[in-house]
Amino acid sequence: MKTNRAAHERFFKHSLDLMVITDYSGKIKLVNPAWKSILGYTKIELEGKTQSEFLHPDDLELTQVFIQNKIEKGRARVDLKNRYRCQDCSYRWIGWNLVIFHEEGLIYGYGRDITESKQAEESSKKRERYLSTLVELQRQLIVCDDLNDYYPNFLQHLGETTNASRAYLFDCFLGQNGKVLASQRLEWCAEDIRSEIDNPLLQNFPMEEALPDLSKTLRQGNIFCKTLVECNESERELLEFQDILSILLLPLIVEGKLVGFFGFDICTEVRKWEELEITMLQVAATVVSLKLEHLKAETALRESEEKLRQLAENTHDIFWVYDLVQYKCLYVSPAYETVCGRSCESVYENIKNHLNSVYPEDKEKVITEWRLQRQGEFADNEYRILRPDGKIRWLQNRGFPIRNTSGEIYRCAGVAKDITERKQVEQQIKASLKEKEVLLKEIHHRVKNNLQVISSLLDLQACQSPDLVINRMFSESRNRVKAMALIHEKLYQSDDLSKVNIAEYIEALTVDLIYTYTTYQRHIDIQVQVDDIHLSIDTAIPVGLIVNELVSNALKHGFTQKKSGTIWIELTSEDSDFLLVVKNDGVKLLDNLNVQTPKSLGLQLVKALSNQLDGKMKMVAEPVTTFEVRFAQVNH
Repeated sequence: MKTNRAAHERFFKHSLDLMVITDYSGKIKLVNPAWKSILGYTKIELEGKTQSEFLHPDDLELTQVFIQNKIEKGRARVDLKNRYRCQDCSYRWIGWNLVIFHEEGLIYGYGRDITESKQAEESSKKRERYLSTLVELQRQLIVCDDLNDYYPNFLQHLGETTNASRAYLFDCFLGQNGKVLASQRLEWCAEDIRSEIDNPLLQNFPMEEALPDLSKTLRQGNIFCKTLVECNESERELLEFQDILSILLLPLIVEGKLVGFFGFDICTEVRKWEELEITMLQVAATVVSLKLEHLKAETALRESEEKLRQLAENTHDIFWVYDLVQYKCLYVSPAYETVCGRSCESVYENIKNHLNSVYPEDKEKVITEWRLQRQGEFADNEYRILRPDGKIRWLQNRGFPIRNTSGEIYRCAGVAKDITERKQVEQQIKASLKEKEVLLKEIHHRVKNNLQVISSLLDLQACQSPDLVINRMFSESRNRVKAMALIHEKLYQSDDLSKVNIAEYIEALTVDLIYTYTTYQRHIDIQVQVDDIHLSIDTAIPVGLIVNELVSNALKHGFTQKKSGTIWIELTSEDSDFLLVVKNDGVKLLDNLNVQTPKSLGLQLVKALSNQLDGKMKMVAEPVTTFEVRFAQVNH
């Protein structure tokens, strides 16, 4: 017995958990040393006192009634949980296992500190309560069309869930001076808390000027969370005026701008906001911000749609939207009925009703464009439609694909413009151009014929004169006339009546000059190297005459002492300029020949024609006689 008693005493003394013996009234008979380590009390401070002196007021009556009930029912074992006040006036949760000895009238208690597990349990319950509140608020927000109906319930739910004294909403906006102002719009208050909704100081409050730090924090999208003692002087003055001991403000950011904030005040105690509370309220504020952005986007979309509708219904162009998933027309503007002579309803019923109105020769082209649009390409085509009254109208249709949020093409939209009048004008212009082209060809043909008549007359005149000098002059004049006539001949034969293929022209010109000036006793080779150049008639005639003069001079005077030789003709383009080079390996000209003031008629003509082209001419005698003329295209 002594051994067992000693063992029990050692267990009682060294146990890490609380042990106590009380009578039925709760008077403490004996405690172990663990009370000191857990609650901070010594044996002297506890023994002889009743447990009611240390119980939490909220647990006192419940504990006494519970134990008394078990005693009356003769129960031997009791389990319960309650809070005990520590030496430092804080409270800790104790889980008790009690054994009631009815014969002795004593209660033996074994208690374990369960504060951490109880706090974890409370935290879990609080988290569940917060999540439940968030889910409910979000459910209400989803179906809400007007936030003014949503805010009162929102503030009450969050205020009650967080045990706040006040919950409120402020709107933020720019004043006339460009500074941020704030006005309280809504407020919820707990019982016995003074309302501030009618406080004139909280309307059009110059937040940016009066509370710059707070304003900056909110504009940056951050929360403002402080106790009264943590605030600066200006902030503390505003909080004291409203009896606020702790405050939490959460910004409402829409498209990067501060449009308002939610506020939560604690007026009954200095309380640090828990991380869980802050997170929950941040989520709630963020969801409202997203809703505000969504409503703003919806409003902008409705306004845009209304403007587009007004535009579509008051324009002569046909606006249309087609659903590629449902294979139906979603919208076609009233102009369709005016232009196409068919009802919009017929297109809504079946898009093929429009396709059936397309001119048969254009139908395949329209179908191809639709297929391309389904593949994401833009459409831009012109086609004809046949109205019920038999009239044909031209449409220019420009369409584009529309993608959904997944990037898939699910709609097409576009504008079809009535271009019938434009097409008619184009056809008239083409007919007129064709007439003018025929007329111009006839003019070139007649000018060429007239020049050939003049050339023939010069030949006849030369034959009637025995003077060789006069004959030569007539022959040279005839060659010049033929050079001009050849230009008109080339234009007459060309598809482009405004430009001459200068390579073909020079080839034909040199063939005629060789035929005129060479005999069977001489062999002169002419090598032509000309880029693919097309010159206007105002440029081609002077160039042709220059080539005529330089080649004629070379054939007449350059090979009098030689039976063979070569003449080179080159024409190249250099940026916007052209370079004409004519050279021969015949008799060299004198080095001191001044081409700027030439004596011979031929060089005088070359000089004059170069000036007509605004060109520059130069002559080089070595190693072969070379003439260069640099000029630009003449435009009139």
